[in-house]
Amino acid sequence: MRHNPDGDNVDTDFRAQTGTTDFDRIRTDDAAGLYVHLPFCRNKCLYCDFVTFSLGRQAEPYLAAVEREAIAIGAQQDPAFARFDSVYLGGGTPSLLPAAAVARLLDRLHTVFTITADAEITLESNPEDVDPQAAAAWIAAGVNRVTVGVQTVHVRTLAAVRRPGGPAAVSAAVAALREAGVGNIALDLIVGLPDEGPTRWAESLEFCLGLRPDHVSMYLLDADEHPAVARRIRDGRWRMPPDEAMADFYLHASARLAAAGLPQYEISNFAAPARRSRHNLKYWRLAPYLGLGVAAHSFDGRRRWWNERRLQVYVDRTAASRRAEAGEDAWDWTRRAREFVMLGLRLVDGVSRAEFQRRMGRPFPPEWAAVLKKNIVPSLVLDDNGTFRLTPQGMLVSNEILQELFDAN
Repeated sequence: MRHNPDGDNVDTDFRAQTGTTDFDRIRTDDAAGLYVHLPFCRNKCLYCDFVTFSLGRQAEPYLAAVEREAIAIGAQQDPAFARFDSVYLGGGTPSLLPAAAVARLLDRLHTVFTITADAEITLESNPEDVDPQAAAAWIAAGVNRVTVGVQTVHVRTLAAVRRPGGPAAVSAAVAALREAGVGNIALDLIVGLPDEGPTRWAESLEFCLGLRPDHVSMYLLDADEHPAVARRIRDGRWRMPPDEAMADFYLHASARLAAAGLPQYEISNFAAPARRSRHNLKYWRLAPYLGLGVAAHSFDGRRRWWNERRLQVYVDRTAASRRAEAGEDAWDWTRRAREFVMLGLRLVDGVSRAEFQRRMGRPFPPEWAAVLKKNIVPSLVLDDNGTFRLTPQGMLVSNEILQELFDAN
């Protein structure tokens, strides 16, 4: 845990003036998001760095452990988690679990927590797991949003990264979801997979648009962040496209998606306004969210904490004490201010200086404003009546802009 005396002093001064801070108010005024990590997969994709395990006999005791953790947190009646308007079943591959297990889990969550009637309830899926029976069961359990991991429509590329799927499976999955009545379908793509380039990426994008999704996520693969991918590039087994080609396609795809009715709302995400991911927006806007399960993270508006990453240890600890926290970082003004700006600039809505002061209790740092204004000249940043926004070109170099910004403080 880091402790920032300056942050504490600013917070104390602001409390003295107003009686509270908006990091306190958000805890009672805003609905939170509820995330459940379901870490089981058939196999691990080479580009994946999430905490996952093979599906086996541990699934049932794991779900029982998640229920224990939920009951323990619910009993605390933390005002930050008084109600939830989004539930996200992520992984791993939640669609691998029997539909009855998903239904039981959601039923227990509704029993323990106050989940609003209009809550967005998302389930992540792989296309090969989706059939009419599963889709109908998910809908009956309360799921109203399903993400389908496409990544690419080229089967040889999927095989190279140890991932099943393919266009036939995706088409069948989307048809089954629509037939079951899922009204919010999201598709995920990866740009920059080995031995692919702009033509093949465009084929995947156009295939997805032909399915009329409500939401598209398009992630740029950074080989340096994935050791297995980087190793295959170094030894010559894989070729990666140049950064310039990825950047050009990203800009092309952003325009193409907007023309198809899916404008960009975050660096990697595109949707009509009514179909933006309510749950993920909570992360980007520093709203409260509760994470259940192995390696899950939580944030109550002040404190951020995370759970044990080892599956059996998580199960054992929840059996002994019903909690499995492994670490935390508490209130630190500088860290929260940086997070607010870093996450806010990921969104096309940008960062409002007035909202920064309302949420953080002091003005937007002038040295940060100077860095952002400097980047207005090369058309990377817009200053829209007191709100800083990154242009599409700026989003491509957001890491560099943020590094310069935070170095200035």
